[in-house]
Amino acid sequence: MPGKFEYKKVCKFCGNTFTAQKSTTKYCSETCASHAKKAEKRQERLQAESEFIQERNRQNLLSQENLSLTDAAVLLGIS
Repeated sequence: MPGKFEYKKVCKFCGNTFTAQKSTTKYCSETCASHAKKAEKRQERLQAESEFIQERNRQNLLSQENLSLTDAAVLLGIS
């Protein structure tokens, strides 16, 4: 009994309501899916850059002989 089900969904990118043919559909169109994928990749790249900068700053602090209290707190990750 291959019946066609229709699911009322909300697009995770643009927020519009649409009718999906599958229960796993997340986006209302290929355009929204493409934009969401690009946004996800951009977010991953920004996260990686942020982690790289934090590690570089940590390495700079470790290379110093004397640290101020604020530098030591940053290095230890405390306030």
